[in-house]
Amino acid sequence: MPVVRIESEPTPLTEIVSAQLLESGWEVTADRDSAVDAVVVDAGLAGGRADSGVVGRLLDGARRWRFRDAAGGGGAIVVIGSRDQLGSAQRAEAAAIAGALASAVRSLALELAPRQVRVNLIAPGDPAADDVRGLLPEPVATEDVAATAAFLADPRSSYITGQVLFCCGGSSLLSSLSV
Repeated sequence: MPVVRIESEPTPLTEIVSAQLLESGWEVTADRDSAVDAVVVDAGLAGGRADSGVVGRLLDGARRWRFRDAAGGGGAIVVIGSRDQLGSAQRAEAAAIAGALASAVRSLALELAPRQVRVNLIAPGDPAADDVRGLLPEPVATEDVAATAAFLADPRSSYITGQVLFCCGGSSLLSSLSV
């Protein structure tokens, strides 16, 4: 049974990610000393928080987290940031943090590849933000972001690393001025 740790404060999103992983046969652990198959980090940006310390915690953690046997597909770090890295007139702090997360994820993917650890970033829109609208008729649900996190944690996504996956209903296709 694969093991995942949620390495962030509980949020409604992390609760749904945990539930989806449990439903898919994962064990969700809070034990910070044991080796795991995946670590999920919710930066809180999609929930309106702008904590600049999350980037340093990600960098420190990624270098000390222990992952199980690489022969089984290696490990995965899935970071949930926001699409604000593209720019936001109302959320400059969140945009700066989201941009730093994207840079850190790509750099960590390069650094950790020899250890068979994949590192990816999900960039959802903040459904609570007034300036987010997508091209799809329905807004992206928290469950959609959670399903994306479960996919990226799974060893079947072992050839995806260093990527930013926008899970925003197409709002990232619109320019930051038009959103």
